Amino acid sequence: MDRSGSRELFRLGGGIPITSDAFQADFGGGDKDGFFALLDLDASQVVYCSYIGGTDLDENYSLLSLSANRIVIAGRTRSVNFPVSANAFDTTLSCALGNGYVSILQIPVPLLYSTYLGGTGGEWVSNVCVDSEGNIVATGLTSSGDFPVSHDGIDTSLNGASDVFIATLSPSLDQLHYGTYLGGAEQEFSYSMLLLSLDSLWVGGETYSSDFPVTPDAFQPTRPGLISNFLSCISIGSGATVTQRSNSIPTTIKLAAYPNPFNSATNLLFTLSTRRYVTLRIFDVQGRLVRAYPWGFTVAGEHRVIIDGTGLASGMYWIRLESGAVASETKVILLK
Repeated sequence: MDRSGSRELFRLGGGIPITSDAFQADFGGGDKDGFFALLDLDASQVVYCSYIGGTDLDENYSLLSLSANRIVIAGRTRSVNFPVSANAFDTTLSCALGNGYVSILQIPVPLLYSTYLGGTGGEWVSNVCVDSEGNIVATGLTSSGDFPVSHDGIDTSLNGASDVFIATLSPSLDQLHYGTYLGGAEQEFSYSMLLLSLDSLWVGGETYSSDFPVTPDAFQPTRPGLISNFLSCISIGSGATVTQRSNSIPTTIKLAAYPNPFNSATNLLFTLSTRRYVTLRIFDVQGRLVRAYPWGFTVAGEHRVIIDGTGLASGMYWIRLESGAVASETKVILLK
């Protein structure tokens, strides 16, 4: 509700009157689009209403009012053309099942900032909040082993079929300040959260995991049935101590292999100037793909991968390392 107390912002579904000043006046396509509305409750009228979405399924799960005319909307999208900003943290849909999204709009028209959020396994964003420095904190569900996590996350690996995720994005949604998984060996879902301070976040939901992380002083340390609710307080680090990680794309990737030629295995060394999503592919001399390694999000620095020649015929191969729009190649020779 805005400061006048007479208008209210909230999340809606679809099929209501779109106003002439809408950010997106037409239905984008697919099964459904998200949309949002500003209502004058005293006058019982729609002040503003707009679609938000692309050509596939789009769903809104959370809406937060930042001011009288600025809002954050978050949810799930399967649209490759969902409206994202040019300098967004993630500008590409990574999973056909859908990724999360976070968008900041200023009514009546401008899309200020917008980003996808997720990996190759699928996500949705269920809740968002904002801290005192304007950073957007999002939580939801992920089934991606390559969800973007930070080095200081409490859990940097997917534990089961799906985990809860917690992510902190910069006010302009172009950097990830913090990212972590939260879960056990089965499935988790998050339904609510409360940010108490810059580094203290309460998250609530349900878990199917008997090994869900609990503290020694927990009110209920074991799961009594197949499904249990959980309530966790997470220290997510303050803006004063967490280094902001740049989303800039490196202009070069250093790549080398030794020994070369090799007869059983070779070491591939590569160096990244920033943390990026990396894919490694091996091609034969005819350009056919023979091996693929989805390396995932990788921190800046030097890395080593052992390439096993088992199952490959003698000959020359090209190893290609890709990071976004940047790629590097090296030639190796296998002798048996």
